[in-house]
Amino acid sequence: MPYLFLLREAAVLFSTAIASYTDLRTGLIYDKLTYPMIALGALLNIYVGVFANFMDTINYFAVALAVFAVCYLLYYTGKIGGGDVKLFVGISLLLPYLPNHNYPFILLVVFVSAIIAIAALSIYYVPKYFGRGVDFALNKQGIFNASLFAVFFALYFALLFQLKFLQMQFVAVLAVVVVCALLFIAFEKGIRKEFFLKEIAIGKFEEDEIVAWDFLSNGQKEKLGRALNLRGKRVFEKKEIEKLKRLKIAKLPVYRNLPKFAPFVFAAVIVIIALPDLFAGFGIL
Repeated sequence: MPYLFLLREAAVLFSTAIASYTDLRTGLIYDKLTYPMIALGALLNIYVGVFANFMDTINYFAVALAVFAVCYLLYYTGKIGGGDVKLFVGISLLLPYLPNHNYPFILLVVFVSAIIAIAALSIYYVPKYFGRGVDFALNKQGIFNASLFAVFFALYFALLFQLKFLQMQFVAVLAVVVVCALLFIAFEKGIRKEFFLKEIAIGKFEEDEIVAWDFLSNGQKEKLGRALNLRGKRVFEKKEIEKLKRLKIAKLPVYRNLPKFAPFVFAAVIVIIALPDLFAGFGIL
């Protein structure tokens, strides 16, 4: 069904373009965009099940369900926003697979958008952070983690190159990306503190506020965890905010003005759809 595939591609490109625009302009990915994405994707997949292959439809919905489960966990722990969750689910339903690819399209989107985001954020924030002065004690754990990743990536890519799974040019490009990623991992906590951490009065909390849990004292963590029954939750919704007001806590550290991720998703979608053969070896990575 080539016409159906073209429709899917067009829908994903259009939807992610709109999401990118609204995310940049307002910091939001609206439900009036993501819910139609999910609905259209579901209808297209049901159509495939009725007129082509029912097992494909089961597979498509299984992938979307897995995407929702993983993304909701990331949302619950404050890693991504609620709009991002619905955007990823919508993408996974609208375009489950690329032709001649055995892995879900959404995996490619996450992989490529993460590469673009890490490179861009590292290039932008790491020099600015160094210019303000690096707190090495604060970043001690991040530097240790980055060192472990550096050893792993060096051994892994050396093995792939020796086995001739990767060409030297591709290894060189990946090396640049990996260096950017390692720098960002090493100094991420300091970057978060320097550029995104804000002390906000409880009365000025917004819905889906991300509390900076790693900048709370142990006493604050214990008090909040016990009073709010958080169970690892780091995004505070209306019910948590109301409970906070009753606890008479004046203010808490939160993350504000975090980088918008939808533009990176849109860029990834463009690259993948324009150059699908470039990712033929994605399964090896």
